Amino acid sequence: NLYLLRLLFHMIKAANETDKQQTIVKLHEQSKKTLEQEILKYRDEAQKKRKIIYQLEKERDRYINEASELTKKPLPNKPTK
Repeated sequence: NLYLLRLLFHMIKAANETDKQQTIVKLHEQSKKTLEQEILKYRDEAQKKRKIIYQLEKERDRYINEASELTKKPLPNKPTK
């Protein structure tokens, strides 16, 4: 009888430990999913920022070229009084 009680005690203890481990696994899976979603958001945001930077660089280059062209042109002569 004592053997059966010990066996039953160890089975219950093992079942409780299994439940704890399953809960921990579920929490880790949930955390992993949340982190993956956050990574995707940051990746999308980084892509948007790269596009903005590219557009600003193109605009900067255009202004540099315009300024360069303007400096090549002679200034109009002001009539002297």
